[in-house]
Amino acid sequence: MNEAQLALMRTLLPMEELSRAIEVYSYSLPNRAVTFTNEDHLIREVTSSGSHYFDQATMRAFGSKINELYGGRFLVTSDRHPDGRLYRVVYFYEPSPGVCLSAEKLGWYMGSGALQKARNLAKLLNQTFPAE
Repeated sequence: MNEAQLALMRTLLPMEELSRAIEVYSYSLPNRAVTFTNEDHLIREVTSSGSHYFDQATMRAFGSKINELYGGRFLVTSDRHPDGRLYRVVYFYEPSPGVCLSAEKLGWYMGSGALQKARNLAKLLNQTFPAE
């Protein structure tokens, strides 16, 4: 990770989580996000990898909605929460070849302006972590 990428991740994760992620889970950092051509492609690929992230039952149970895909990699989603809708940015990575794609979630936005905050984070991630 370069300095700009590291600086952004420092703002998103507590230092102990960031240190652990870089040392142990480096495959799950945003620079390893899988790129998709559009939302339909993303859902197809994630589902065909064996993940249940977009199953109808899962989406219904969490009241999940897909909002927008940025750069083919950073997806703004929302879930039903007792205090309103919860918006965040999700990206998918491949932990190892042949294993189902895993989701990493960043941000936890609720209330006024929450959707825009999640969109801004997705745009920032897309600019800071260009596709490899």
